[in-house]
Amino acid sequence: MNPIAGLFKSRKFLVLLMDTVVSMVILVGGWYLAPEQLDKIAGVIAILQAPVTMIIYAIASEDNAERVLEASLAFVAEDKASSIREVKGTVDVAEIEAQGQPESLDNCA
Repeated sequence: MNPIAGLFKSRKFLVLLMDTVVSMVILVGGWYLAPEQLDKIAGVIAILQAPVTMIIYAIASEDNAERVLEASLAFVAEDKASSIREVKGTVDVAEIEAQGQPESLDNCA
């Protein structure tokens, strides 16, 4: 996959890009409309960075949680498969089939 195309599919990158565009529009607009208030405008932009940073962090945490869950499920599935292989190796299936079905399941614990 093209790395540039991959960037534009990333939610984190799109949020970062949107934040940059909005910050630049506010800064340039404030620079032309009220140059004497530029320090206050820069303060507003700095305040807006915190929620955007938290959104990017939340997306990253969600993506990481999905990866951890997938890895855990794969591990559990492999562990169960290896346990089944171990049991099949120690139990003689043909011997159990030769014994037949029990007459009653009441005696089974």
